[in-house]
Amino acid sequence: MTMMPSRPSRTVSGRPPEWWRKNCRVLYFLCKVVLRTVWEDKFHDLGELHRQLCNFLDPAVTPGRRKMISVFRGSYKTTVLLAYVVWNMIRSIEENRPISICYNTSTKDNAELFMDDFQQIIKECEILRETYAWWPKYETAFRRKTKNKVEFGHFKFHIASLDVRQVSRHYTIIINDDLVNDDNAFSEVERVKVLRKWRLQKSILTKYSKKGIGTEIDVGTPYHSQDLMAHIIKNVKGYAKFIVPYRLVAADGTEFLTFPEVFTWEDFAEIREDQGASIFATQYELNVIDDADRIAYEGMIRYFKFSPENYNRYLIVDPAGTETKRNDPSAFVVLDVDQGGTIYVLYAQHYWLKPVAMQKFAENLAKTYKVDEVYYERDKYTIAIEDTVAHEGSGFMISFVESGGRPKPKRIHRLKQYFETGRIMIAQGMRDFEDQLLTYPDCRHDDLLDALAYSLDIIDAPNKKIVRDRDAEEKVDEFAEEMNRNFAKVREAREGVNQDAFY
Repeated sequence: MTMMPSRPSRTVSGRPPEWWRKNCRVLYFLCKVVLRTVWEDKFHDLGELHRQLCNFLDPAVTPGRRKMISVFRGSYKTTVLLAYVVWNMIRSIEENRPISICYNTSTKDNAELFMDDFQQIIKECEILRETYAWWPKYETAFRRKTKNKVEFGHFKFHIASLDVRQVSRHYTIIINDDLVNDDNAFSEVERVKVLRKWRLQKSILTKYSKKGIGTEIDVGTPYHSQDLMAHIIKNVKGYAKFIVPYRLVAADGTEFLTFPEVFTWEDFAEIREDQGASIFATQYELNVIDDADRIAYEGMIRYFKFSPENYNRYLIVDPAGTETKRNDPSAFVVLDVDQGGTIYVLYAQHYWLKPVAMQKFAENLAKTYKVDEVYYERDKYTIAIEDTVAHEGSGFMISFVESGGRPKPKRIHRLKQYFETGRIMIAQGMRDFEDQLLTYPDCRHDDLLDALAYSLDIIDAPNKKIVRDRDAEEKVDEFAEEMNRNFAKVREAREGVNQDAFY
């Protein structure tokens, strides 16, 4: 193809224009080095995540004409898309090749902001202006009446939103960025509208398979299990998909951030605290959970401050018998059941413990909470547990509960009706338990839920006439005080007998 002439005999920032033109063919270089001179706060600290994202968008690196990008909120996806549009403008003019792009988003305001940023780069990027002789002069190329489109040479760039009727428009590249938002994701009517608009948009994409022309890029993070992004992630085939949550887990079980150039663990801990576990899981962990599969929503969780006066108390242990985090941990759940059948979860935590350490921990937990009965899930490790208890002769009494042939998902799903009807209440501060509860079935571990589900097979409501002494349970008496009370009772009994003898 015919190359446009460029200024040969000068330098740009200490390097010849040829060096810049060669390197600007790489999208990541353009994004990281060149455009950073325009907006250091927008194009800052670009690391491995953005390098992979740029390579995914580059058709020479990642072939494909249908691409989907879903990365956690705050990962500067739109910033990379801005560089992608500039990069295509350079390709179009330098290669004398027609390229037309439509940037489509949910609202008109967001679309106009994207166009403003693009035009700002055209106006302010001195490196590109000095590198390419054809670089347009902002004052003459863009007027106020063209705020929704830029057309220069063989390059055309238009913006649109969901409220724009895209008739008689045809593009070689369509970018759908954040069509799903918090306004249209939670209404079935609005979700249908967005999906229909997305499907009708296919007719304005100039697509020729033989020529390799026509690229559709859908970008966003899900809000709801049935919104457009969730639909593309779960159901749409034929897409090259780039899906990256805020953290990943290595083969050895260690966790690492996917964008450490900008974020720390503390940043996400703060976001999670502000948003709550359910929203955070969807927006940052990218767990698209179908409503039918959920155990509970945040609104279903009920907290308690005081346990009932009349209750039976249980400790349920789901043993794992290992200390490596590549397997499930051992789960420990302490709960009360009142005379009405309501369950109060006092303690729920999991640990990676060896069998002996796990047994000692269970004994201490039962003693601390003064439980009435202790139950273990019968598994391959329970034979060793029985032998350990019998050998030590500690008097620690345990019973076993079995699955009865029911798979784990069926056992856990029985909890749903209890949370829906408010028959399970939990103590505050049990973060791991709430994480499993609100993100199931996409949680990494579900052992605490499984242990709680076993309680439905064993709990027994207490006798209504028996009220437990809460003070005696919450206050540890001194041995001498307890003995004095016992001696007093003996004296009273003896005096009663002696007095009867006088008559």
